[in-house]
Amino acid sequence: MQQRLNINQLSKSIAETNGCSIFTAETFVKSLFSLIGDKLIEGEHIKIKGFGEFYVDNEKNIIFNIDDEPFYSGGSGPAFLPLVAYSYIL
Repeated sequence: MQQRLNINQLSKSIAETNGCSIFTAETFVKSLFSLIGDKLIEGEHIKIKGFGEFYVDNEKNIIFNIDDEPFYSGGSGPAFLPLVAYSYIL
């Protein structure tokens, strides 16, 4: 089953799970994905232990690997979809 979460839903879930404010959780989520996007623009691979790996392939696709299974942005299944600000740069 494929489920899409927006930033508000994700932040609320993190806040409920960790006992922090929704504002704090949303700040974390935005900061995390901003950092990932910045590093992708710089051409780096980002690996978060226990979560997955983000990188840009030779065709400028953003790849997110989880459990050693590649998922391509725009494909089916889990994918990292960048902010429009990052997608035109990549």
